[in-house]
Amino acid sequence: MSSSDGQRFPTRGKSLTARAMNTFFADEGLSTYTHVSDQHSTYGTKVIVPTTREAHYVLDDFLGNATDLPIDEHATDTHGVTLINFALFDLVGKALTPRIRDLGKVTLCRDDTPTVINARYPHAGPLLTDRLDQDLLVEVWPDLLRMVVTVAWMSNSGIEQPAMAARNRSATLRTSRSSQSRSSTANSCPPKRDVGLELQPSGKRR
Repeated sequence: MSSSDGQRFPTRGKSLTARAMNTFFADEGLSTYTHVSDQHSTYGTKVIVPTTREAHYVLDDFLGNATDLPIDEHATDTHGVTLINFALFDLVGKALTPRIRDLGKVTLCRDDTPTVINARYPHAGPLLTDRLDQDLLVEVWPDLLRMVVTVAWMSNSGIEQPAMAARNRSATLRTSRSSQSRSSTANSCPPKRDVGLELQPSGKRR
């Protein structure tokens, strides 16, 4: 078991990584994203731009760590959560168990009827309000497999930031599907649903 989180620090002088954030800094600052095991040992630290989504860096040190720690489960806060991270962790045989803020405002999906789900998960069942879109999973499955192969290969090859490659791939995927949607609309056809790459509050689904 391990976890990761970011911390923000103010900076002095010029830095390519620092950014102005009035909420946290009087001038400019940067973030450090750190991975810690359940033995309280740090096995990865990365300096990142403070305005960047932390979720893009979760898999980097988790898969690329050079320790002998048998880590099969990883925890983050809400900033470390995206749907693509859930998929990639599962496909590499690991578990992502985040602490999600305002969970009741997030659209969660079930793979069966409400009666069956509520009986199976008495506490979590009422939160699973939407039916799982299996057609969407089938549609994006080849892209997920390509991403996880890329991440695993880069990690085994010692290449830095494998998850950033997945982020770039997912951004390309989103752009491609947005173009398809615009093309479908122009042809008076129903637009395809965009791939939900990040958790969205209810009413703001992608």
